[in-house]
Amino acid sequence: MQKSDGMIEKVAKWHETGDLNGLIKASKYHSKPPNGGDMVIRLTAIMGLGKIGNKRAIKALKAALKDDDGTVRFASAHELVKLRVPNIVETLQKTFSRDEYLRCLAYIKMVEEGK
Repeated sequence: MQKSDGMIEKVAKWHETGDLNGLIKASKYHSKPPNGGDMVIRLTAIMGLGKIGNKRAIKALKAALKDDDGTVRFASAHELVKLRVPNIVETLQKTFSRDEYLRCLAYIKMVEEGK
């Protein structure tokens, strides 16, 4: 795997320092082939946005619910649930396929039960 234009290193730094603008940029990152690591970049950004948890971060996390990669979508849902974003269940229902939505509901139940 190549380094995706040095983006892996950049997003790791942005995650570490809490650089909101950098993390928002990275949450949308798609390189041109043959570079790789796009999903890792977006996942790292999603985790960083969840750590920040402010309005702009939440907006970016909601946008990531429409990512083309299911792992990124679920990670974004995970962060939004952890942040206890109002109306998140309705948002997930509107955004996700039925199967993804049901998996998220199971996860939400676990979070609420403190597991």
